[in-house]
Amino acid sequence: FFFRYGSVGAVYLIMNDSDILLVDNLCTALFGPDAEARKRADQQLSPLCRVEGINQLRCVMEKSNNSMAHYFVSATLLRLITDSWNTFTVEQRIDLRQWLFNVIGNKAPTMERHNVNTLILVLCRLTKLGWLDHQVHQELPANVNNFFLSSSTPAHVVTGLNILN
Repeated sequence: FFFRYGSVGAVYLIMNDSDILLVDNLCTALFGPDAEARKRADQQLSPLCRVEGINQLRCVMEKSNNSMAHYFVSATLLRLITDSWNTFTVEQRIDLRQWLFNVIGNKAPTMERHNVNTLILVLCRLTKLGWLDHQVHQELPANVNNFFLSSSTPAHVVTGLNILN
């Protein structure tokens, strides 16, 4: 239900506010106490758990304020990066790394700590696996120093130290 097909059959992203709300509700059900609701939510969220769902995951992370949705996205990204590394091109890896860095920088102060830590883990995994792919991955310590550690915001400094840890 998150994928729409164009005239040549290419999948493109369409996620409006009602889609984000639906994902929020499904993620809340996925981690809730009702076994039947968890099963239904898992089935409905499964399209997002494939490499083709990365753009939708990014959209959910950017637009949602739901902690359960953030956890679902970060845990799914970690699994996709780890299990499907060779599926991504070098350009996609760099783009995803830059996006993760920006999301952590922009959303970390308002996100729950465990979700920030999982996003940091995704960023570090991506950096480690891509270390020899491109120079940009080797610049992570300098990027962290320039953005997070030189910030006057204590939350950014703590986040930067967590990335370097």
